[in-house]
Amino acid sequence: MLTGAVNILNMLTGQDFAPDQAPRPDGAPGADPGPGAGSTGGDGDCRGAWGGWRKYGPIDPLNGNRATGVEACLDSSFLAANKGTATDVKKVAPPAYSWAAIYASEQGNRPAKLWRNACHLLGKQLSGDGLRYDNLATCSRSANAAPMDPRDPGQSRVMVTYENRVKNAIDRNEVDTPV
Repeated sequence: MLTGAVNILNMLTGQDFAPDQAPRPDGAPGADPGPGAGSTGGDGDCRGAWGGWRKYGPIDPLNGNRATGVEACLDSSFLAANKGTATDVKKVAPPAYSWAAIYASEQGNRPAKLWRNACHLLGKQLSGDGLRYDNLATCSRSANAAPMDPRDPGQSRVMVTYENRVKNAIDRNEVDTPV
């Protein structure tokens, strides 16, 4: 009943409260990833004199050392020179990875490895490093890739679907210009 609550606020305060039509840019408290590492601020090709680039956001120490984001401008030359790496949770596990296993188990979803993943923010096929805390987040298996447990209903499109679409566009030498 969002509309009812807004009408009540309008009546009580004499002000016009309206839900925002656009998402708010406010992030969680903690590290501020800033306006964008490599933003050119204008139209055109984002690649600089050296070609593609990738910039990981800062780790957020106020919220469990979570990754805050990544920004990249990718081309086939950059991907050839900067191979991504797989995750290895025995070496680097993102924040809340162990907690997610406990929570999944408490919900009857065992073994937990079938239900949670260490997920790249920038996918491996897009040069994302699976051994960097600033490129990893804990997520559900079904959001990241095909489900492994027959009880997991999965998602219609998982992240790897979109990562592969981007990789295919790069392989076709398509250039996406900012709007």
